[in-house]
Formats: sequence, structure tokens, C-alpha cells
Amino acid sequence: MDTIEATLETVGDEVALRIGLLGDDMKIVFTEDNSRSVKQTFNKLLSRLKSGCFKIEFVSEDPSLFGNVAREYVNQLNRELGEVFQEMERHSLVSRTIPVDVKQLPV
Repeated sequence: MDTIEATLETVGDEVALRIGLLGDDMKIVFTEDNSRSVKQTFNKLLSRLKSGCFKIEFVSEDPSLFGNVAREYVNQLNRELGEVFQEMERHSLVSRTIPVDVKQLPV
């Protein structure tokens, strides 16, 4: 299973979760309300699932509230992506089949 790194990034007043995806970094800004950006990021992740299952690994050691929120967000995102991948696989919507046990994904 491929692993994609995610980090917490702070620029000025903006705090964001940056997810690296093979030259197409995405970010989810925690300090603003922008549902369109979150949807676009999720759609990119769903498109990536067509090539096979992956997990996102949060690599920041930030002990702040935003660090904890980001860590939990990534854990939940991994669970949801694993479940979506299983459904895509069940409906033959993935280009390669890799057995995935959602219970084995990191929490």
C-alpha cells in the first residue's frame, strides 16, 4: 500500500493540513470555512484511489490543538478512504486490485 505524507503548515494566521500527492499537493485550511476546497481535495483523493489504495501518514509532531485536530482528521480520512476503496473495488472501479482490510488501517 502506498503512503502519502501529510504535514501541518502555518503561514501567518493560516493553519492547513498539507497532503502531498505526487506533485499535486493539496491543503485543507483549518482556519477558514471553505467547503469547496475540502470537496476538491477529497475529489482528488478519490481520483487517486482508482489507481489503488493508499494511506495518509501525518508526519508532524505538533502538540498544539491544530496538530491534534489534524492527526484525528487524517485518521478519519484514512478510514473513509479505505471504505470507499472497498466499494470501488466491489463495483470494479479501480484499475488494480489490492486486498484492503479497513480494520488494518491506522487509527
